[in-house]
Amino acid sequence: MEEFEDLGAKFGREKTFSFDNISIHEIIFDDTNDLTLYCTVPYFGKTYFANFGLSFDQLNTLLRSHKPAELPIASALADKLNGDIEIPSVIDVEALYGKPLAINNCLLYTTLFDVSSEDDDEDLDDEETNDNDDEGYEAYAFIIDEIKIKPISHEVKKGGPPRPT
Repeated sequence: MEEFEDLGAKFGREKTFSFDNISIHEIIFDDTNDLTLYCTVPYFGKTYFANFGLSFDQLNTLLRSHKPAELPIASALADKLNGDIEIPSVIDVEALYGKPLAINNCLLYTTLFDVSSEDDDEDLDDEETNDNDDEGYEAYAFIIDEIKIKPISHEVKKGGPPRPT
């Protein structure tokens, strides 16, 4: 997959954002109850990558909103979870589904977090922590707070909607 700039790096942390168009490339999970979606998103005419953190329930909501992908992706998740898996484990949606899974029928309300600082601070002793480290790694994730399914628009037949009698 080609390289994209990280959308999360463009903004300050702990800000809220909403998305109505994401393309899921990979689903990543570990030994917690949370998942990470590696996605691409459009932003002012350019494509960026973005990580989305969510629960299994939220992933189910996204998959149910996109019926053709629901069964193959849910089956791949079940196979991984029921077998001997490496942690973390990745489901390559493009390989499974044939293309990235476009989610454009939902509104995702998110909060942007810098996830690298939490992990790095836990791993280092107080003596090893250096606030002026220029080589620090930054990782951003849009944590999904809420998902709303967009209303389905129905085409109006010629002559307009039926009138009450």
